[in-house]
Amino acid sequence: MDQVALDIQDNAFTQRVVVVSAGTEITWTNQGRNEHNVRPAVEGAFEPISTLDLAEKGDSASLVFETPGDFPYFCSLHGTATNGQTGRVIVVP
Repeated sequence: MDQVALDIQDNAFTQRVVVVSAGTEITWTNQGRNEHNVRPAVEGAFEPISTLDLAEKGDSASLVFETPGDFPYFCSLHGTATNGQTGRVIVVP
């Protein structure tokens, strides 16, 4: 299984767009001093990662993206689905 590590800084995902193959595991790690979460911009597109999982610096959480598609996401504490702390996973076959 391919793996990609993404860092979260204060109020920003360090790599806003990532293109991966289907079946890749994405791991987000909180490298900042604020709490964060990872929520799909489209409800139900993937299982959200809660603030409890990314509360402190060094905390990490992972998701495997099996299905090809475009998966925008955001941190609901520091943005909305279209503005602020946003990112995107593009999954190719």
